[in-house]
Amino acid sequence: MSSTTDQPPFGGAATGSRPPQRPGSLLAEVRDVLRRIADGDGEDAQDMRGAVSAFAVRVAAAALAYLAQIVLVRLVGAFEYGVFAYVWVWLIILGQVANVGFGLAIIRFVPEHRVRGEDNLARGAIRASRLIAFCSGSLITVFGIAGIHLLGDTIENHYVWPLYMMLVCVPLMTLQHVEEGVARGFNWVSLALVPVYIVRITLLLAFLSVAILMGAPANAATAMTAAIAATFAALVFQHLRIAWRMRSELPSGPRNYKLGLWAGIALPLVVMDSSGLVQTHADMLVLNAFVTADQLGIYYAAAKTISLIGLVNFAVTAIANQKFAALAARNDDGALGDFIRRTTRWTFWPAVVAALGLLVLGKPLLWLFGPEFTAGYTVMMILAVGYVARAYAGQAEAVLSMIGHQREAALILIATMLFNITLNLLMIPLWGPEGAATATMLSMIVQTLALAIALKQLTGHQALLWVPGGKHA
Repeated sequence: MSSTTDQPPFGGAATGSRPPQRPGSLLAEVRDVLRRIADGDGEDAQDMRGAVSAFAVRVAAAALAYLAQIVLVRLVGAFEYGVFAYVWVWLIILGQVANVGFGLAIIRFVPEHRVRGEDNLARGAIRASRLIAFCSGSLITVFGIAGIHLLGDTIENHYVWPLYMMLVCVPLMTLQHVEEGVARGFNWVSLALVPVYIVRITLLLAFLSVAILMGAPANAATAMTAAIAATFAALVFQHLRIAWRMRSELPSGPRNYKLGLWAGIALPLVVMDSSGLVQTHADMLVLNAFVTADQLGIYYAAAKTISLIGLVNFAVTAIANQKFAALAARNDDGALGDFIRRTTRWTFWPAVVAALGLLVLGKPLLWLFGPEFTAGYTVMMILAVGYVARAYAGQAEAVLSMIGHQREAALILIATMLFNITLNLLMIPLWGPEGAATATMLSMIVQTLALAIALKQLTGHQALLWVPGGKHA
């Protein structure tokens, strides 16, 4: 049984609210928590160290991504930046869709099969995930290029070549999602995140800067070409590092396959993940039809700035997903419920602090892109409400997808995606960028409540931080 069921997490009650504390005693408890995280050898300390490591990587990556975007805007201007942002959103969506759910499912398959001693199936799942992702991504590239060629006259000229370059990058992005999932399945947090969020971003910035200095056109097509080179190099690096570490964790041997079972788990995940991505980026996709590319760039910069709140959720998810799957595989329902409540606390309170900090610094951060970008501050304020609301349910979506309720989660995400698109279509013509932000914020709140209610009804576990008459998370 997990040690988390034998003692309260870091000196506090596992459930129920705590009595008010004086500032001195609260500060002492914080110091005690930090000592236990740094020196503890139990599962709780290891989980928290993993979350801190993931958060540190994402903070560093966010700084690099911010630098890359600022350099891009300063080099090519707001208009080309808006073109690049729109095409990049499509790369994010297609790169995730093309792995057909195996990029997420492999996070579950690896710990489940290893806990059960099914190493042959673990090896088979890794091989199958990679092959399926590459083939699917390649098909999207072929059909996408053909589609752009056929529709070329109806697409604005400044989008055509960036879209071609984006499609070339899709198989690479798809494979990297799977490699990230393999590393997360082994709980190799740094190996999962550093190549994707540090190496790739650093190389993108370097390749783009060198290309423009050497005389390449300062436009979105050049930026996407740099993205292809950066993604390829980061993917090769990550794949080789994973192969080296697997020699000791999962040595070479026979591979068994359960493609029907795996596909039945993965396909709802791709529906769920794709719906979530479309919901997250529906504002950009719809807004593009109503505003100019430079206005789209301002909105994207504001949305990406406030989305830094999501780093907290990502950090917790990076270490929580595989543990949700492992606890469910052990049928350790008590430990699972305790871990769900703790991940809600880990997600919500840091998100509140992050939101306040980003709103205080919002205008100076936007000004770095250019004085005209400060017009996006209202968008930041609106979206901040949605991100904090989403954090109130902690990891409800991740729990459902990792313990066997991925179909129910997928239905919720599809419904809220359609709700979000409808709101964007209604609000953007009336209020422009602020309407897009409001639609996104409202859909985030609805999705949060729906996922938390589904988790409670299906498992009995409460993900919300607090509900009237219920337990505090």
